[in-house]
Amino acid sequence: MDIVYIVGNGSRWNNNELRYSLRSIEKNGIGLGRVFLVGTAPSFISDEVTVIPYADDPNAAPAVNVFHKMLFAMESGVLPEQFLVSSDDHFAITPADLAHWPLHYKGTHLPSSKDMGNRALGGKQYVSAIANTNNLLARFGYHTYYFEGHANKLYTLEAYRWLCRQGIICAAAEYAGGVSLNTPMAMAIHHLHPDYPIIKRKDIKVRQFSSRSDLETILQGTNMFSIGDEAVASGIGTFLQEMFPNPSKYEKNAR
Repeated sequence: MDIVYIVGNGSRWNNNELRYSLRSIEKNGIGLGRVFLVGTAPSFISDEVTVIPYADDPNAAPAVNVFHKMLFAMESGVLPEQFLVSSDDHFAITPADLAHWPLHYKGTHLPSSKDMGNRALGGKQYVSAIANTNNLLARFGYHTYYFEGHANKLYTLEAYRWLCRQGIICAAAEYAGGVSLNTPMAMAIHHLHPDYPIIKRKDIKVRQFSSRSDLETILQGTNMFSIGDEAVASGIGTFLQEMFPNPSKYEKNAR
């Protein structure tokens, strides 16, 4: 299974998130195919990665930039028929079967802004994007699982074309890109292939932790997790370096 990373113009941690994510997926990704990167590639990225350049709008919210990058990539003619989408801060910590990746959900319905409140992980921009997505799908008569979470997500061009035919992709433009494509994409795959595996998954985004044992407790029961900026200050870099000390082939001069 090919994997597509969606990245921005850099990170506060000098793109080390992406470095360790690539190491983790090379080590633990069973059935890993090609690696694509949509956005601005850090200087350490090797020729093993196919880069689809796309510069973020510095005045736009992160969710908006992600939305436009995904549309650009899927219209580029470069991507395969199906692939997994990853963020630069997703880490696979145990062997993961990428070739048979299920649809993951974290709830039985897509929440509204009232459901989530202002305390939802990701802050107000995330709450707004999910609420917009809920409103968008409801306009077309669709109510679906909460297909979000901090792990790789299955995308297919077949599902994208279906969303276009339904008018959902065009209607999303009314929200200026402030929606999530993850849930519509999974909903479309589920609609087109009802027998495709779908499972509820423990969703973990590590922020602050007090010790190594505290972190290990947080990560129990998952094979993949994400991090917030606070995790770097808490020392997540030491943990990741211990887990993935060897450069991957996706880093220049690694081997």
